[in-house]
Amino acid sequence: MEPKKWSRGMTFIECTVTIAIMGILLLCVSPALDDMFRRCVLATAAERVRQQMVRAQSTAAALSRNCGVYYFQQDGRWMYAIYTDENGNGVSRSEIVKGTDRRIEGPTPLLDAAAPIHVGIGDGFTDPDTLDAFPPGSSPIEFNSSFICSFSQLGSGTPGSIFLTDGGKLGVAVRSSGSEGKLRKLFYAGKGQKWVER
Repeated sequence: MEPKKWSRGMTFIECTVTIAIMGILLLCVSPALDDMFRRCVLATAAERVRQQMVRAQSTAAALSRNCGVYYFQQDGRWMYAIYTDENGNGVSRSEIVKGTDRRIEGPTPLLDAAAPIHVGIGDGFTDPDTLDAFPPGSSPIEFNSSFICSFSQLGSGTPGSIFLTDGGKLGVAVRSSGSEGKLRKLFYAGKGQKWVER
């Protein structure tokens, strides 16, 4: 009968050294993981906002009438609602208030409350068109000096942007190009960086 062979396990010192090495590696990669997480959440929020515009654009084509997304604040939170133009002169805030333009969706929160993303122009952000700094008090949502992005039945939309930020150096602009009807996402990666379409 052969004697039993015992496999030697890890000693306490070996286990401690292994855990320390894993901890050091984790500390080295955690900033990169955090940055990757923030970029992913920001991209998800931007696509959510873009899809709201796409729905309004598609509805305008389906109903053969202008349709607009109205952005507004309620209890300190940005909301949106989609309206149809019922009298042929475009979706306007005054006609929304009067009930002339009909609401077909919303009001709904613009962003997921749990996401670490908010509507705003981050510190040091530059204008995507001019690369100049934004003037103090600039609105993070603006479509031809209003909060309504309207779409015609042919697909053209009100030119303008919605800016989102992670509260740090990262940001994204969801933009309506205007007559072309393109809805784009431009990403920003910190002061002095250019906006990049993705």
